[in-house]
Amino acid sequence: DVAIGGGGVVTIIGERFLAGVDYACRFGGGPAVAAVFLADTKLRCMVAPGLSGNVSIDVGYNNDTLSATGLAVTLEPAAVVDAVYPLVGGTAGGGTLTVQGRNFRWDMDATCVFGDVETDAKLVSNNTLTCGVPYTRLPGVVSFAVLISDVEIRQPDVAFSYVPQPGISGVSPEFGPASGNTLVTVFGRHLMGLYAACLFTDSPPVPAEPLSSSSLRCVTPPSPSGPEGGGQIALSVSIEDRLSSTQVGFSYRPALHVHSLAPSAGTVDGGTMLTVFGEAFLRSEKIGCRFGGVMVIAGEWVSDSSIRCRTPDSD
Repeated sequence: DVAIGGGGVVTIIGERFLAGVDYACRFGGGPAVAAVFLADTKLRCMVAPGLSGNVSIDVGYNNDTLSATGLAVTLEPAAVVDAVYPLVGGTAGGGTLTVQGRNFRWDMDATCVFGDVETDAKLVSNNTLTCGVPYTRLPGVVSFAVLISDVEIRQPDVAFSYVPQPGISGVSPEFGPASGNTLVTVFGRHLMGLYAACLFTDSPPVPAEPLSSSSLRCVTPPSPSGPEGGGQIALSVSIEDRLSSTQVGFSYRPALHVHSLAPSAGTVDGGTMLTVFGEAFLRSEKIGCRFGGVMVIAGEWVSDSSIRCRTPDSD
């Protein structure tokens, strides 16, 4: 058989093992180690550190009387954890933790333990495995360990920190053109982090800039329905890969088109009532006209095809 040296576990299969008896095992020239009674046909022995290669197995009733079994086991190098990241996650769980190390094997049974909660580990390569971060009710720090066949392997002394899950409560403005490129501010809680993203339904993540623990901003992507499409989609955020526990709605409006305006001239003192004609003008209290590429003057919605606003002075 094949087992892991230096702290690995070997199961001895036999018969007439008795509960309450102090059994022991010895691998090759290593020291005798206590065996654990599992059943009348099974004992479990831990391999002493420093052993490798093909070694014989001796079994007996105590450390002084061990008998050769005629069995042998091939001991491979023990798995070792070198690094664990990230060591911070949201209380809702769901993130992925990566464990890097050495001597991981495809047939090993690996488990990650967060405090007293176990999750299955997924082997990615012979030096990398991943595990999902479980849910916890309250923020705080918990111990972390990797188990191979229920035995803790050599690893750095690390802990995992649970932090509050981000949440959002509003967005301004609440709508924008279907073409995208609207700068929006998202409001909520626990929004600070080294990196963040806005998540609009059916669109790739958009980089976000945290402004404070209660706000961040990002630019809307184009509507998934196209430049002439509209409708409401869900907006959530991710802070250092922690998904917000809440989401808000953002509405795409079909692209508006300006066809003409009247009058086409006015006095330099301003005050001329200007009517703009076009299509897809949606009723809103936030309509405005921009003059000279900079100045925005509040406007008045008249219909789906016209709005009005007064010209500023020419200065």
